[in-house]
Amino acid sequence: MTRDFEYFRVEQRGDVTVITPAVSDLFDLAISCELRKELIRFVQDEKPKKVVVDFHHIQRFSTDWITTLLSLKKRLVGTGGEVKLCSMSPVQREIFDIFHLVPTVFQVLDTVEEAVLAFS
Repeated sequence: MTRDFEYFRVEQRGDVTVITPAVSDLFDLAISCELRKELIRFVQDEKPKKVVVDFHHIQRFSTDWITTLLSLKKRLVGTGGEVKLCSMSPVQREIFDIFHLVPTVFQVLDTVEEAVLAFS
């Protein structure tokens, strides 16, 4: 089942919720802010326990996107859930490494399939 929102798409793969931002440029603060609101609202309403955030459409992002992911993780962990990231470019992965977010805060996998299987 796939559901489209204004700023992201949601696909269910068994009990894992895969979230793919529909916007490739998350450097724009206004767009990033709207995405965060929509994403947090989705998590509050649906209460998913296993979430994968797929980066394959994202070309660039600001630290606001990282803040959004940290907020998402905090909300999920607070309700017994968890989040994994996937499909990052080497440059995106390096940014997360520089901020010491991998593997201490986020687990990053190469593909959606690997991320979904990592919940097993």
